[in-house]
Amino acid sequence: MLKMRYVKQCLFFGAGIVFFGCATPQIQPPISGGDRDEHGCIPSAGYVWSELGEDCIRPFELDLQLLTSKTNDVSTYVQRVGVLFSSNRKQCEVFIEGKSPILDAVDSFRYYGTDKFTKYELQKIDNRWELRINNSALYVEELH
Repeated sequence: MLKMRYVKQCLFFGAGIVFFGCATPQIQPPISGGDRDEHGCIPSAGYVWSELGEDCIRPFELDLQLLTSKTNDVSTYVQRVGVLFSSNRKQCEVFIEGKSPILDAVDSFRYYGTDKFTKYELQKIDNRWELRINNSALYVEELH
């Protein structure tokens, strides 16, 4: 009798382990907008810090958008660069590939700036803005 009781308890205990041990834990998806950078911007929502604007902005919502076609091993795609002008138009900030260099106005239609290895020049030619990087025209304003 004692053995039968012991066997039943072991079976009950073992069934509990199997039942509760096989339960799948609920994995919570990441919360959109739950991440913030050192400036309080939310990268997952497309926000980056603008030194010139002193605020979090979405570069793809800026008035001036420059485009280029890029090709990789799989496809051809369009890459977009946003440009923010200061209120007095003496500087502009270019949001390109994770960087945001600030360029100084040379005149009302030409801006220039450099970083360690790169020379940037934004200029208006034939009524359309063009971004040159290391003397190569790479990004051009799309005219509507």
